[in-house]
Amino acid sequence: MKLFLDYLSQNPLLAICICLALGYCIGFLKIRTFTLGATIGTLLVGFVLSRFTSFTIPGILVTLFSLFFCFTLGYEAGPAFFKSLKSNGIKFIIQSAFFCVAAFAFLYVLDLTGVLDRDTIIGMAAGALTQTSILTVAEGLGDMASITYAVTYITGTLFAILFASVIGPKLLRTSPILAAKHKIDKTKAVNVATDELDDVRIAPVFPRAFVMEEGSKYLGKSIEELEDDFEHSLEVVKVFRKDKEIAPAQDLVVQQGDVLTIISPIQQMIAFDDEFAREVSDKKYVSLELSTKEIIVTETMDRSAVDFLSASGVVLHTITSAKGKKLAVTDEVTLSKGMIFKVSGVEASIKKVAQQIGYIKEVGSVTDVPLVFAALALSVVFGALKIAGFGLGDSTCALILGLVCGWFHNKNPKYGKFPESARWFLKSIGLNLFIAVKALTTGLFKLDLQMLMILGIGIAATLVPHIITLLFSKHVLKMDDADVLGGQCGSGTCTAALNSLIDSAGSSVFTASYATTNAVANILLTALGIVLSAVL
Repeated sequence: MKLFLDYLSQNPLLAICICLALGYCIGFLKIRTFTLGATIGTLLVGFVLSRFTSFTIPGILVTLFSLFFCFTLGYEAGPAFFKSLKSNGIKFIIQSAFFCVAAFAFLYVLDLTGVLDRDTIIGMAAGALTQTSILTVAEGLGDMASITYAVTYITGTLFAILFASVIGPKLLRTSPILAAKHKIDKTKAVNVATDELDDVRIAPVFPRAFVMEEGSKYLGKSIEELEDDFEHSLEVVKVFRKDKEIAPAQDLVVQQGDVLTIISPIQQMIAFDDEFAREVSDKKYVSLELSTKEIIVTETMDRSAVDFLSASGVVLHTITSAKGKKLAVTDEVTLSKGMIFKVSGVEASIKKVAQQIGYIKEVGSVTDVPLVFAALALSVVFGALKIAGFGLGDSTCALILGLVCGWFHNKNPKYGKFPESARWFLKSIGLNLFIAVKALTTGLFKLDLQMLMILGIGIAATLVPHIITLLFSKHVLKMDDADVLGGQCGSGTCTAALNSLIDSAGSSVFTASYATTNAVANILLTALGIVLSAVL
């Protein structure tokens, strides 16, 4: 064992690979809607390995991984961030900014009390607010920042989930279900959310799930035959057989005991009813995963094409002409070949309608590598600049340049390509390589009285900004309950909280406010790391 540990100490690259391999495995573990995530998994494995031997890892690696993460984070947030600056999203911007100010105020007051030191407070900011990028931009941090981040990130995620689905709704004197229903009644949208509601056409489409019992008229029919009976205005989007989900292939024959999840306009849903098709409401049956695609139109069409999309449960966001001009979705628009429809819906439904009107636009797989590394080079140059002893740092500059590059590509798709798979790799691996190095060079912490105190304060650091912001959003900004709750999840940059909220309500209407506040908060909370490291 000693020989292995000595070898590991002399070959830190192997230790980093072990951290990532085991960390991602731990991160995949799921308890209801809660997962530790690869970042915490990697951190824990690194702490354990550092308990048995010491590691010396060049600091330039930490810097490089941090640049990868921050640039990609900015690139992805860029379009939504700049779009959110428009007047129609001003309340979401204010909500997110207020949350960041409330979080800073809590942490600053905590610093004034002298209970915790600077490194612990900054680590708590990253963990309790579930914003790991705070660690990547704060300068001069010691080991205690990583340790505090590790213990408070878990509680930060758990209490963000608890706040979104339980505490927040109680403070608003509502429930996730009632908040969603009110929003749905107000916008006439069901299970669909978008940041482009002004241009959207939405049909009243509902998901329902039925167990096919003995005597059902649908037994023995294929999925295609069943959908033909309703002229394809009804779609089978999920099939469960013996409690396991299987692909709803068109030639799949319905058997007794199968659970079918269907979506359709309400009139077709009524027609589907069968005394031997018993409805079930388990969340795994009626929860739908939505995706957004672009469909290139290949035929000249009349307005019935838009109605066809709506009847199929597919939302049309925008129309782009063959010349690249964005058009409003109005009755005056002439539909012609070469247009691009940006749509959202269940992936199976999108594929079916795409076959009828054109084909799904494939996203390019080649990254504009010169642009990415030119931006990283500039971030190093600008990050080294200081005025009166103050500088932004290379990670912060990488974030800002990422914002600009992401916005530029959104406006000029031919330039600055950065495919989703490449972004995921650089963002996820870049962050977790950074975390692995931090953990390996820190050492294992003990859960003593001091750690328990940090846990307690960390829970307060999570809940206090959320409570203050919720009351401000409801009573000062006069926001809708669903927008408040979704905005809280976005302001806290906690996707797990949003997932819990959607599961509780059975609707994804909360996603609209989440999208904008999350984009803004990713930037402002990251900037919080710079501010905290400068003033504490």
